[in-house]
Amino acid sequence: MTTDTEIPTTNTTAPRSPSRRCWIAFHLLRPIPPNRMNRGERGNPKSAPLGDVERLYLSSQSQRYAWRKALAQGELASRLGTRTRRLPRLVKEALDRQGADPGIARGMSELLRTIGKAESAPSAEGAVDAEDMTSAILYLTRDEIDAMSVFALAHADALLRVDPAGEAAPPDDASGKAAPPDKAAPPDKAAKKKSKKAVASVVDRAGELTRLRGELTTFLATTAPRLAPDVALFGRFNTSEEIRPIAATLRVAHAIGVTPYEPAYDFFTTNDDCTPGGPAAHMGLIEHGSAVFYQYLDLAATSLVEALGDRAEAAQTAAALARVVALVTPSGAENSTAPHTPPAYLEVHIHRGSQPLNLCEPFASPLTHRADADVLTQAVHALRAHVRSVHDTLYEPEEVVARFTFVPSGRTLPLYEGETRLASLAELCKAVQSAVESV
Repeated sequence: MTTDTEIPTTNTTAPRSPSRRCWIAFHLLRPIPPNRMNRGERGNPKSAPLGDVERLYLSSQSQRYAWRKALAQGELASRLGTRTRRLPRLVKEALDRQGADPGIARGMSELLRTIGKAESAPSAEGAVDAEDMTSAILYLTRDEIDAMSVFALAHADALLRVDPAGEAAPPDDASGKAAPPDKAAPPDKAAKKKSKKAVASVVDRAGELTRLRGELTTFLATTAPRLAPDVALFGRFNTSEEIRPIAATLRVAHAIGVTPYEPAYDFFTTNDDCTPGGPAAHMGLIEHGSAVFYQYLDLAATSLVEALGDRAEAAQTAAALARVVALVTPSGAENSTAPHTPPAYLEVHIHRGSQPLNLCEPFASPLTHRADADVLTQAVHALRAHVRSVHDTLYEPEEVVARFTFVPSGRTLPLYEGETRLASLAELCKAVQSAVESV
């Protein structure tokens, strides 16, 4: 039996080989008071059926977003990526700071707006997109964003040729204004020739944009190959080749309530300070929900090391992730409910050669309060018993090489064979970091 706070190091140093890939699984039980931290399209807490009973849940997206924002407040902040549709604006600002020709920025914006589109269709002659946004949201590293302005300056002549404002038709009179439609001259051979020339110009610009897209793809691959830690964790999907897609190394399940969902309704009124004793100025009814949540996520540690190309950075990233997973919950309606709570119980399993599994089965049938045990106590014991059963029957001994448990609630629990009880979150983060360092 492993003693408390004694972090094993021998089991996590298995030979590095493709057949012994490493995963780190997190299992948490977290009680959360009445809240509205994750709401659906109707503004109510999200719920879904499980075991023929409606359950409160926290979506995977809401958890990942909360963790990504929390990582930006920690030691990884300077290395994290940016998710935005406003890449053209960021590049334009960088070029303006360098005193570049405005036409280069407009041409680069024209190029960037084609990212995510099947064809490199240029804007109409003389048109400048006021929104200056890409067609789809992009998740970019800082190196990639910086490389965009370097690419623009290196391809200045080509970008000036695709500048949509660079080929605007000249004014029709000395005033500098275009002639109104009712005074426009009838079409003649010269006008038709000009129209054909404009069509040819658009075609030429489309071809130039296609060529520039290919060059941008190559340039980014060679100039900004390094991934940001959060991009490696959460992955990114793109519909064009310029920004390479990245498979996520972190999988996150919807967190589920272990009890039936029974919505509670909060009736509230708002008083008008300038009408003391008067009727309510506003009133409403808001739905809340509370539950003990089972949270599950797993990290493909070997894939994270491969994606970042740096074992030390991957280990630091995994440790930072462990910390925010324990401390951070979605922030919806936090001012009115302050629902952020620590986990009451947390397990981390280090797997070698076999992927971990979501262990929600003990909660497929909802738990209910018993005279001899509250719901949280039942949930902790049910999860611990299920972990032992799964590890004993589904995995070989060498496949689950370490099992760490952390009990912030201070509950007294027996220590099972192969279990290492950790005394603090710092020890848990250290254990996760050591597991990745051994990959």
